[in-house]
Amino acid sequence: MEEKVIEALIELKSETQAIRDSYTLTDWKNKATNVIIRIYGHDSPPEKQIENLRYLPGFSGGSNVNERKKQASQLIDGLIKEIERFGLPSQLKKEKEGLHINITQTSNQQTKINLSLIIEIIQDELKGAQLKALQEIIEDKEVEAEEKKVRIIEKLKSFGSDIASNIVASILTNPALFG
Repeated sequence: MEEKVIEALIELKSETQAIRDSYTLTDWKNKATNVIIRIYGHDSPPEKQIENLRYLPGFSGGSNVNERKKQASQLIDGLIKEIERFGLPSQLKKEKEGLHINITQTSNQQTKINLSLIIEIIQDELKGAQLKALQEIIEDKEVEAEEKKVRIIEKLKSFGSDIASNIVASILTNPALFG
C-alpha cells in the first residue's frame, strides 16, 4: 500500500511541471487535494497547505506561478520523504482496515459491506471541493438526519446528473464490495 501512495505522490510531483497559470494550478490543486484526502483525511495539514497555494497575477504581466510550482513540488517531496521515513499516516491505515457493517437478515445470513470501499468510490467520482461540500453537510450537527439527506441529494444533483448515477453504478458493480 505504501508503494502505491508514494507512486501517486511522485506522479503528483511530476505534474507540478505543467503548472503555468491559475487554471493549471487549480487543476493540480484539485487532483492533489483528492490524493491528500485519501492519504491524510479531511482537514489535514497537507490539505490546508495545498489550499493555500494561490495564484497571484503580477504587475506588467508577471505572476507568482513559478513560486507556486516550486512550493507545490517541495510540499509533495516532503510528504514522500515523511512516508518513506515514518510509514503511512494512521488515518490511512485505519481506513484500509475497513469499517464493516454486519447486516443480519431473518434467515441469519450475514453480508459484510466494506465502507472504506464505498468511501473510496465516492472520492474517485468527486473533486476535492465537491467532497468538502458533502462533508460539511454530513458534519453539520444542527441539521437533522432527514434534512441532511435532502441537502446531500440536492448537492449531488448540483454536481451534475451523472455524478450520483456513476457513484451508485460503481458501488453496485464493484466485486470487492461484498466479502
